[in-house]
Amino acid sequence: MQCVECGAPVAELYRRYPSGNTLLKSCPLCKQPADRYVECSFLLVVLDLLLQKPQAYRHVIKNRRKVFSSSELSVQTLLRLTLLAYTAHAYLMLEQVRNDCVLGKTFLESSSLNVFFVGLARIIFADSVGVFCLLGIDTACSSVRKAKKKNSLRDIVLGHVLANSLWTLSAVFIIWPCNPVYGCRVALVVDAVSNTVAYHAATGAPHLQTAFCVGGWLLLKETNRNISLK
Repeated sequence: MQCVECGAPVAELYRRYPSGNTLLKSCPLCKQPADRYVECSFLLVVLDLLLQKPQAYRHVIKNRRKVFSSSELSVQTLLRLTLLAYTAHAYLMLEQVRNDCVLGKTFLESSSLNVFFVGLARIIFADSVGVFCLLGIDTACSSVRKAKKKNSLRDIVLGHVLANSLWTLSAVFIIWPCNPVYGCRVALVVDAVSNTVAYHAATGAPHLQTAFCVGGWLLLKETNRNISLK
């Protein structure tokens, strides 16, 4: 368990008394409550995740492992949200292809349904390659820094899945008419920001390593996606 404010390890987050009262424990390093989300509802945690607060990411990744066996926030739920986010992204790409056809830049040779499912498969493939690259870059950076403690691959992957599940917000571009190019760019920015916050919260790595790892992952992911789309 970790303090959500500074990332320092803590022995316990709270103590519950027979009377029903709960006492939040303070972090020995920063003297702040180790995890202020212990008494918060699940909705408040989700709202802070949407606001990209690293404290919320640390709470979910480091301190709420028991919750993943419940229906509130299980791994299966995160994977479903991630698949929904990929679906919204594939739809935005389909609209971008249609927009290019209208402008005369390209010609849509296949049906829209085929283009959608092919695009969805390529997005999933590109992101899978990107995750393996992220893990490889993280291992290499930790070796160069000669870090005493290796980062948990489980925490990195969980943070990545959690960050990608926020892509579900891109579904608003399906409901509200907008330029698909603009929608894809906004989704790309959200992807970069959420994964940066999630990686830093999961590993506690220095900012330079965080920027290098996430930047390399994003570059390789987009390169693989663009190559597969040609």
